[in-house]
Amino acid sequence: MLSRNILVLMIKIIYSPLLFLIIKQMKYLSIIVFSIIITFNSFSQNKGKYQYRWAIFHPVAAIKVKHIYKKNYSIYLEVKQKKLLDTIENGGKLDAFRHGFFMACFAQKISSKKLIKLGIAHEKDDVYLYRKKKKYEYADVPDSASILMDLTNNKIGIEIGKKYKNISPYQLKDTIIFYIQNHQLKTIQ
Repeated sequence: MLSRNILVLMIKIIYSPLLFLIIKQMKYLSIIVFSIIITFNSFSQNKGKYQYRWAIFHPVAAIKVKHIYKKNYSIYLEVKQKKLLDTIENGGKLDAFRHGFFMACFAQKISSKKLIKLGIAHEKDDVYLYRKKKKYEYADVPDSASILMDLTNNKIGIEIGKKYKNISPYQLKDTIIFYIQNHQLKTIQ
């Protein structure tokens, strides 16, 4: 009897710190998941289940994306309002600029592999939100040509961001515009 009680006591002593660590880690995990949800809800565009899934698996990158997006959104608005390119937000030069510019900004701080997955998740969400909830991104139906264009421009933007890792967002803006004017980013219209 005595040996059984000693064995039970030893198990409690060994496993109680381990159990405490597991509970502590679960607490941190729930805080991270909650912060990701809050982070992605602060974007201006609609986010769907695929982008939330991406954020859960890449929490640090999701937070970086949020900050980079907020910091550089005014540059995108400047290009749009000054009509430096066309005003077509789906399939035009402005759409190509948006995808290339933001991916280039993200690529200066985040790995290419994660960003490619984010771009795919974004396009999947466009299709999903249209089919399930009839929500449109920029008032147009997502089709295969625009999805292919967006993914291509995402990839080119990532390459530009990796190539020019240390230039400012304003210099990136000028670089992306140069690429568009030389037909190196894709457009439909």
